[in-house]
Amino acid sequence: MGNPRGRGRERGGVSGLRLLGAGTVAFTATGLGALLLWGNPLTWRLILTPEFGQSDKLLAVWLYLPPRPKLDLWRREAFPSAGQLQMAALLYLLTLAHAWVYGVIRTALPGEGWRKGIGFGAGIWLFAYVFFELFTPFNLFGEPLHLLAYQLALWLGVALIEGCAIAAVVEARER
Repeated sequence: MGNPRGRGRERGGVSGLRLLGAGTVAFTATGLGALLLWGNPLTWRLILTPEFGQSDKLLAVWLYLPPRPKLDLWRREAFPSAGQLQMAALLYLLTLAHAWVYGVIRTALPGEGWRKGIGFGAGIWLFAYVFFELFTPFNLFGEPLHLLAYQLALWLGVALIEGCAIAAVVEARER
């Protein structure tokens, strides 16, 4: 007997295995995109030096005060630290949760195929990254608005990569 809510097998007719694959592909693509956008010398110089007006409080938290952030892209060692592995595992679970949410709401998103991911990625950006950037770097650390805007632009790129990667896998036609 079918699902009494009329949603198909699971999550809008999308199998759990496909959602797992979508989350895994999105985690990989998002990680690479974040590394390119955030892990470059220009971004480091803009965000992690006082040269462009960065707040002393944010610089102290990222660069000097112990304990150092777990997800420290500036660490230059051969193997990831325990903190980096913890963060990677938690971010993978978060990406899987995003894939599950996409499976639930996909029929309500505009567009076809991977283009559905644009709206989904914009939602991730708005509800996760904008809140985080306003609350933590801007509110708690006193980051200036021009650097906040730059970081929000980077996060928009990351969120769109994630949304489009999830949509591309979930919406791919089975052969």
